[in-house]
Amino acid sequence: MADPARLAMHQGTTPFWTLGQAVEAYARHGFRAMSVRREKLAEMGASAAAKVIADAGLEVIGLSGPAAMTASDPAERRRQLEENQRAIDDAAGVGAGFIVVIGGPLTPGTRDMEASRQRMADMMAELIPYARERGVKLGLEPLTPMVAGENSCVNTMQCANDMCEALGDGVGLIVDLWHVWWDPNLRAELARAGGDNLLGFHICDWRVPLTDRFQDRAMMGDGLIDIPRIEGWMREAGFAGWNEIEIFSAGDWWKRDPDEFLATCAQRYRTHV
Repeated sequence: MADPARLAMHQGTTPFWTLGQAVEAYARHGFRAMSVRREKLAEMGASAAAKVIADAGLEVIGLSGPAAMTASDPAERRRQLEENQRAIDDAAGVGAGFIVVIGGPLTPGTRDMEASRQRMADMMAELIPYARERGVKLGLEPLTPMVAGENSCVNTMQCANDMCEALGDGVGLIVDLWHVWWDPNLRAELARAGGDNLLGFHICDWRVPLTDRFQDRAMMGDGLIDIPRIEGWMREAGFAGWNEIEIFSAGDWWKRDPDEFLATCAQRYRTHV
């Protein structure tokens, strides 16, 4: 079973709370660290948020919510670049070690996935020196092929590893079970990435039948994913970070009592991770 001291929470799991409410509840339920949603920082600002989180005894892992990176129009590309620079500033301000990079959809007006990936890689290459100066890494998260056209053109671990290797220092991987559990090359690609390049690990389960491709993530133990095995592969590959629960559940858990939700997350972590 996973180390109980590695239990962490992604703020996207509890969108119904303010940042302050989330921090208080996570600490009360025994979570040791958290990733922050960027839009929630607007409630108090990055530096104030960093103090609130630290005062609660939590560590900040990463920051989610940067802008897309696949625009071809020069003006829109500049806007995306500047917005991602601001996201990096927010990550540094709140003490996050990385920003999560999704990359954005297929470039509007084209069916060329390869060109879209190249635009994304080009922008990441431009952002790396800016991020490095601020002590922040770019955490590339491959997304399930179900959302390839509208959310990300990086959809397998192999593709993500290829991009990381091409970009070099300053980039790593975010491994989200929801998106990659099915990948037959998962173990080999985790080993290929190695510990220093494995920045984050997001945990949930995959229910059958699935009712929503975005917000029907299951509680650990209620689905098909062999979570302990994959967590073991992460550790085998050298990952030394947090096991971060990330459950988007509009039709189920988000309708329940929030404290019941968090208590169940903590209990299922102990029995199913």
